[in-house]
Amino acid sequence: MAPGAPASNDLDLDAKVLANFIYALNISRRHFVTYPGDHPIIASASGKALDLLNQLLAPGGEITLGIGRNTLFLGDAELDENDPVFRDLAQDLSRQGAAALVFRPGLGAEDLGRFHRIMGMSREQVQEQGGIEQVAAGAGLEHLVIKGVDYGAFGAAEGAQGQQEDLWGRFIRALMAGDVKGEGEPEGIEDPRALARVMNEGEDFLPGGSAAAYDETIATFLRELGDEGMEEGERAEALEKMSALADGLNPGLRKQLLGSAFNSLASRRGVAEGLLGRLPQKTILEVLEDVNLQRATVPTAILKLLERFARLGEGASGTPAAPGVRDEERERMLGDVLGQDTSGNYVPEAYRDKLESLVGLNRLPPAQREGVEMLKESLEPHRVEVQAAAVTVEVLRSLGTDEDSEGLKDGLAEHVDYLLEMGDFLARAELHERLGGAGWAAGGLQPRDDLLASFARSAFLEKVLAGLSVWGKSKSPDIRALILRVGSPFAEPLLDLLAEEADRSRRRYVLDCLQKLGAAARPAALLRLSDARWYVVRNLVLLLRNLGDPGVAPYLHRLIHHPHARVRQEVFKALLHLGDPRMEQLLLKGLDSPDPDERLQFMQSAEKSRSPQVLEKLLAILGRASVVDFEFELKCGAVHALAGIGSAEAIPELERLLESRPLLHRRQLHRLKVEIVGSLDRYPAGEARGLLERLAKVGGNELSELAEAALARI
Repeated sequence: MAPGAPASNDLDLDAKVLANFIYALNISRRHFVTYPGDHPIIASASGKALDLLNQLLAPGGEITLGIGRNTLFLGDAELDENDPVFRDLAQDLSRQGAAALVFRPGLGAEDLGRFHRIMGMSREQVQEQGGIEQVAAGAGLEHLVIKGVDYGAFGAAEGAQGQQEDLWGRFIRALMAGDVKGEGEPEGIEDPRALARVMNEGEDFLPGGSAAAYDETIATFLRELGDEGMEEGERAEALEKMSALADGLNPGLRKQLLGSAFNSLASRRGVAEGLLGRLPQKTILEVLEDVNLQRATVPTAILKLLERFARLGEGASGTPAAPGVRDEERERMLGDVLGQDTSGNYVPEAYRDKLESLVGLNRLPPAQREGVEMLKESLEPHRVEVQAAAVTVEVLRSLGTDEDSEGLKDGLAEHVDYLLEMGDFLARAELHERLGGAGWAAGGLQPRDDLLASFARSAFLEKVLAGLSVWGKSKSPDIRALILRVGSPFAEPLLDLLAEEADRSRRRYVLDCLQKLGAAARPAALLRLSDARWYVVRNLVLLLRNLGDPGVAPYLHRLIHHPHARVRQEVFKALLHLGDPRMEQLLLKGLDSPDPDERLQFMQSAEKSRSPQVLEKLLAILGRASVVDFEFELKCGAVHALAGIGSAEAIPELERLLESRPLLHRRQLHRLKVEIVGSLDRYPAGEARGLLERLAKVGGNELSELAEAALARI
């Protein structure tokens, strides 16, 4: 387990809250390096992480997370090693040499920002300042303690024994401190080839299980090799042994050893030449081939030295060139790796000519600002991440066998999680579209299906919908695009949100998404029609009406006598909209109901009817003489229902009412006329325009002004 004993309260933590805290911490960290320092999203992300931390911290307690190479620990328990967020955080902390994080009460946004700033430093910067603990102390972290890996357990010179041992002996002790058997004693393995055999027999041979510790061991050894006070004889002997050790390791461990060495040698040319000059040429060619095939990266200064020694054919110290490699084979390998005339195979001719002309000018032409800005934007880390995900999909699509598919799938899963953390829902929708495309070879089919299945998991669906609150309206169109791309898995979560959402505009947004899902939302909506909350049922009826499927009519008929009037009204409208033949007779009966409230409810539903009988009954109501009390309300209801129907057959009756001059109840009739004029723009323009123009010509009264406004609308 990583160092750092957890506090007693660590083991009683809510696992879900802890996981959410780590997710929020990782999101906060990414936002800190992605956005300007004063961007509100940084404060929002930090605040969320700190809120979750406060839920975890008991009064006076603390939380200690242990850091492994690829995972996090709480007490003796290893957190989910398959979680890409846990793994990402653990790897970044391990690279910085961190062994544990201790979170204490009182941690605020400033300390969190300092922590993110430290995590944004390069490993070399951290080591130059004395290691992760020194950097944390210098940053003034008060409520977040970073414990570093104890390199003293395998340091270069600690205690009397360290002083008596030579450099190579101390180096062996440092490596063996991480022996998987826990028997890190150098006696009997001073010989580099014997040490190589021990390392080859181990599994994942790393001091303390930490990549940072292994790199530090190599760096310490090479740093001491460069000390001016070291005798040349001892330096040469140590370099010979290091070369022999590298030669004796299996290819994987040799690549790991040299990779760590090259990073430390970039600024130590003398030691670099001494070591590289002693490496067998076959090893040098292996490294160059890895670089050429993009399986490894090497600092530029080291790469130039490798190329130089590869061409010499013999090390600087006279080491025979690549034992076992014939001259003609060496020439072929060099031609493959360092060939001068192969660029034409990869660089278009026109582009090569342009490059050669720039070299001839010995300077770069002035850049166009717009073009430079576009290029800079394309190189931002987030855009690189998006393109890397797209490339990985295409590689996975082309696999003929499943030999490499698991690693590619895991890498792509990390990209997908990153896009969700960063709120790039549109890129995630595009990724889903790529995965769902045609042309997949056999080797990529199962990984593709696994990745597509991850888009239907409840944790993913919840995070996407939570983005409506986290990211705000600016991301709403992108979230909608992702919802529609994934499809039916979102139906249930959206219906849950529709039932619970208090914000009216958010409910409209959710309804719109459900309507655009179409038939995929229908089964889940029908199952919820028995919900006890009337407003939930009303929204479901509205959704089913807008889906336009007459097949839902039998389900809606069960709600005709629902106890809540708003639900009944929406059901009547829905059945009329869907053209249910039974509703016409029900509506005609309802318009004659002795219950005044029921008649008004049916009147409101009548605007969806296209029945000539309903139109005739509404006109008959308008034709009655009385305009007092309930009759006035009924006539106003008929005016609105007729406007909803929009039939030109109603225009003559409306015109008759507008021209009438009664002796009694003039105020009520005037109010009715106001309702009529205000509704005329809902009729066919050709039939309504003439009446409105005649009213507008009169001028000087309320009705003429309303007529002018209606004309403007049509």
